[in-house]
This record gives sequence, C-alpha cells and structure tokens, in this order.
Amino acid sequence: MPNPTCGYSHSYDPDYRCGEDVWDKSKHGFCIFHEPGKEKDVELFNDGIKRKLKHEDYNFRGYVFPGDTDYFKGHRFEKTVSFDHAVFLGDRTDFFAAQFSGDQTSFSEAEFSGELT
Repeated sequence: MPNPTCGYSHSYDPDYRCGEDVWDKSKHGFCIFHEPGKEKDVELFNDGIKRKLKHEDYNFRGYVFPGDTDYFKGHRFEKTVSFDHAVFLGDRTDFFAAQFSGDQTSFSEAEFSGELT
C-alpha cells in the first residue's frame, strides 16, 4: 500500500496537492517541507531541499523553512520557481548571487522571519 501524501492545501488554490509522503512525525498530516511544528527534523528537511535543487524541482509553495537559509545562494534557477506562501523562519535568508531565468518566479505572500508554531 502506498504511503499517504501530504495534506497541505491553501485557500487560494484548494485543488493543489503536494504529492510528497507524509512525514512520519507530523501532527498535521504534512510532509517534512510543509510541517510547521517545532519538532521538524531540520537535517531531513535540508537534505530534501538539496535533492529538489539537484533535480531542478523548484516548487516550494507553502514550505516552512526552519532556520537560516543559504542553499539558494548562487543557485541558477532556469525553470519556473514558486515560493508562494513559503515561510522563512531564520534570521537570515540568503539568495545572494542567485539567478532566476525561468518563465516565472513568484514569492507571492511569502513570509520572512516568522515563528514556529
């Protein structure tokens, strides 16, 4: 039987489905990327982001970035990128020298320096 998939949704696009497996410690039925809780496994999250970058999967819609973020520093995004409704919780989010040349890049309603719930 396949693993259940992440239950993340947002009122602006109720038909959106994440497709990632539910993180086994999630209290919300979310994947590691959408999990908002303080108990989030940061190492697992970071490994997943690095995997997504390697595979040029730039859909970060609704992701909750748990701390200082520097994996995007100097990265070349040559495809569509979505950070819509993403939450960056660290004191520092670093996009220094990142290049965005895809058809669309969106940070619609992204939040910076939020707090864990």
